[in-house]
Formats: sequence, C-alpha cells, structure tokens
Amino acid sequence: MALASSGSRPGIEVILERFGWQRYFAAVITGEDTPHGKPAPDCFLLAADKLAVSPAACLVFEDTDAGLQAAANAGMKAIDVRVTSPSASQERSP
Repeated sequence: MALASSGSRPGIEVILERFGWQRYFAAVITGEDTPHGKPAPDCFLLAADKLAVSPAACLVFEDTDAGLQAAANAGMKAIDVRVTSPSASQERSP
C-alpha cells in the first residue's frame, strides 16, 4: 500500500509517526517527489511504480476533487471518502 499526497514530506512524516502508521505503507509519495501536483497524475503514477503494480490495478481513496481527477488521469479507480453513503445523501434531499 502507498500513500500519495500533495502535502509536504515533513508534515506527512509527523502524522505517520504520531499514529504509528509507517509500517502500513511500502511507499510514501509527497508533493516534493513529483514535478506536478494534483490533478496531474504524477504522484499516483509514481506510487504505482514504487509498488511495481499497474495503475489499472490501483484503488485510490481520495478526499479532494483534484485528487479524484488525478486518479482518473492516472487510469486508477477512486473512492471519494467525503461521501459516507448513498442513503445518507438521499436522506438530505427534499
């Protein structure tokens, strides 16, 4: 599993260390690792390359519109984590 973020490496490392999550990620890609940020696919393509998997085999969990577009641009499937469930959004509809 990889973490691919547009955030800065120092900030990401603080979070990973604070929660003890380093062991879950075989690769950590940050905004400093690629020439273009999201919605460019660079960070996701680099993550797939580091994991030695094809982009089509990847599933992205994303919380921004730019990230969802970056996943699509990389040829990856994505889940928008901002959406909790279809029924929850239907309940809010008039």
